[in-house]
Amino acid sequence: MTIYLDYQATTPLALEAFDTMVPLLRDQFANPHSPHRLGRAATAQVELARAEILRLLPEGGRLIFTSGATEALNLGIQGAPAGGIVTIATALARPTSWQATPPLSRKTEMIFLPQ
Repeated sequence: MTIYLDYQATTPLALEAFDTMVPLLRDQFANPHSPHRLGRAATAQVELARAEILRLLPEGGRLIFTSGATEALNLGIQGAPAGGIVTIATALARPTSWQATPPLSRKTEMIFLPQ
């Protein structure tokens, strides 16, 4: 039995997501930001996924796709109201995870755990 604890690096993909993604990765791998036919087809797939996820959120919910964890964390911290937020970082965390923006200290209490 394997126990995997490094979920910061990657997580297992749900079988339903895997099955949905395989044909797209194999046959429809175009850049959704491109204006050509394949790019527009990729955009349509992204928008279908967005609509499916938004159906799971409460009315008025927002969905923002990011390129990765650091961008998502920075977006969350920068968009959060000031006060009442505690950010815990360890010595193992990348500095970009907790140095999101200079005014960060006004929005969150920073707690650093030793390695």
